[in-house]
Amino acid sequence: MEIDPLWLKGLMLLILTVYIGFLVRNRGNFNVGNGVVISAVAISFALSMALALFEKNGMNMGYVGLIFSSLAFGWIGGISGAFGIAVAAYSMGAEIQDVALCLVVCATAGGIAGTLAKRSQEFSNLLLASVLAGITVLCGNYGYLVITGMPTPLTALAPKTVSVVTGVVIGTAIAFYVRNLERWPEPIERKK
Repeated sequence: MEIDPLWLKGLMLLILTVYIGFLVRNRGNFNVGNGVVISAVAISFALSMALALFEKNGMNMGYVGLIFSSLAFGWIGGISGAFGIAVAAYSMGAEIQDVALCLVVCATAGGIAGTLAKRSQEFSNLLLASVLAGITVLCGNYGYLVITGMPTPLTALAPKTVSVVTGVVIGTAIAFYVRNLERWPEPIERKK
């Protein structure tokens, strides 16, 4: 099953355009100030990208940044973190279909975790949100491996599973700590 790389690049550009368009269009309609939104987007992107660039022996720490960003800043930070991981994958020479898969799966996971995390800052809620995000990443990658005809998808998925579980554990712990700080802003969302 061969997909034209130009279509995949177009899909990623469309996702980026919609995301930035949403942020710009609603810039005055968030529950926090514009400075906090810009800082959250920049920190989420940079943290996830920087951690993903230090991949060693198949261990990708970018998922720590993704989970932390989703839980600490809401779905807006999660999607920005997904872009960070995708940019890191692209800069490390991943094939374009892997980068597109990474962006779509991580953005979905970040959106799920961020949406659930805004409900409560209790540890059990944050853990549930991050576990569901991890399951989303792993199921998306497993589905892709099965569709492309990988003979042993579970074996190929093992390093990513370790990376995602590590991201869930560390990202949840850090997010729980910072969300309980006195001056930490609440997760970003649009005003109703």
